Amino acid sequence: MARDKRGKGYHKIMAWQRAHALVLQVYTLIAGFPRQEMFGLTGQLRDAAVSVAANIVEGYARGRPKQFLYHLNVSWGSLAEVEYYLELAEERRYVTAEQYESAEALRRETAYLLHRLMQSVAKRVEEEEASRTTYRQLKESAEVPYEVASALPDSSVPPYDPDPHLLMAPTDFSSPSGPSGPSGTSSLSRSK
Repeated sequence: MARDKRGKGYHKIMAWQRAHALVLQVYTLIAGFPRQEMFGLTGQLRDAAVSVAANIVEGYARGRPKQFLYHLNVSWGSLAEVEYYLELAEERRYVTAEQYESAEALRRETAYLLHRLMQSVAKRVEEEEASRTTYRQLKESAEVPYEVASALPDSSVPPYDPDPHLLMAPTDFSSPSGPSGPSGTSSLSRSK
C-alpha cells in the first residue's frame, strides 16, 4: 500500500508539485520519441525535467536558505533547458502542437511558482545575513558585557521553513511567462 506523502517536507512545496507533474508529463512525451533520439534529445529532456524537481528537493533538504536558493537557481536553469527541448521536440515533430502546448503550459506554471519561491528564499537569505551582521555587531559592541556576548549562539537563524503562502495554489499563472522572468532577466536580481 502506498503511503500518503503530500503532508511531508518538500511535498508541501507547490513549485515541487508542479515540477514533479512536469517530469511525469515529460516521461509520457518521450515514450513516443524515435529510438535514435534515446541518447540525444530524449535523455536531455528527461534529465533537465528531473533536475528541476530534484534540485528543489536537494535544496530543501540542505536546511539553510542560502543553500536552498543555490539549488533553486540550478532548478531555474534546468527549467530553461526544458523550455528549449520542448520547442525542439515540436519542431522535429516528435510531439504534436497540442502535446507541446500542454507541456509548455505546465512548464510556465512551474516557472511562476519556482520564481515566487526563489523570491521568498532570497528574502530569507537577506534576513539571515542581516541577522548575522546584527549578531556580530552585538558581540563586538562595547555596550554588551563579554559574558553575554560570548553566550550568544553562533547562528540565531533557524533552518529554512517555506513561507506558508507558497504552499497554497496560486490563482494566476500568467506571470512570469517563463524562465526569463517578469522583467526579461535571466535570473532573480540578488543584492550582494
